[in-house]
Amino acid sequence: MPHNLLDVYQARGAVAAYIKSLDELKTLKAHIREVEKQKETLIASARAKITEAEAKKLILARFKRLLTEQFDGYLWQYQRAFIAAVENLWAKYAVTTKQILAERDRETSQLDAFLTELGYNR
Repeated sequence: MPHNLLDVYQARGAVAAYIKSLDELKTLKAHIREVEKQKETLIASARAKITEAEAKKLILARFKRLLTEQFDGYLWQYQRAFIAAVENLWAKYAVTTKQILAERDRETSQLDAFLTELGYNR
């Protein structure tokens, strides 16, 4: 089979796949339009069934939920930042009781040495 004829067959296959994709796209777009019409119908029937007071109550409940979620997100973010700052300070300035007592003992012995050197014996 000549090289050019093989290219023609491959091109035909690619065109067929493209046409099949276009058909599928048309079908999906039609389905999307149908679903959007159903959605609009459902919304209209829901609006007919609900009173203005109920709608207001639902809208406020949804708004409260969204605000609470957003506030919780901010709170979590600041909480993490606060914890990180405290952990940083802890790592930077944490001193154990043993370290404090050891430093006190060193300073005491140094002070005793100075006092002895100056003639103040205990």
